[in-house]
Amino acid sequence: MGLNEFDRGSLDKIIDQAINHSKENLNMFIDPKVKQGFHLTNVEDFVFGMVYDEIFHKFGNHFTTFNRRLPNQSENDEIVQVIIKRLAEIRQAIYFKE
Repeated sequence: MGLNEFDRGSLDKIIDQAINHSKENLNMFIDPKVKQGFHLTNVEDFVFGMVYDEIFHKFGNHFTTFNRRLPNQSENDEIVQVIIKRLAEIRQAIYFKE
């Protein structure tokens, strides 16, 4: 069955917000003290994983709040597919920052 229109629109908005804020996330971890504290060798890869996790968990919270249940397998599959389809945009915002 997959996601309804409201949930799908919310997922896209959450992804858009994550893309728009990825530069701030990157700037936070580029700081040498923070980078050293986290033992980071590749800040961009770390932020990429962090942004993916942020999207997945924010949408999970949204979904359970509005639907009062966990996503079923079909919905989970669609969530993952939507995020995967937009990974290039996320990667672009992180790795090719202005």
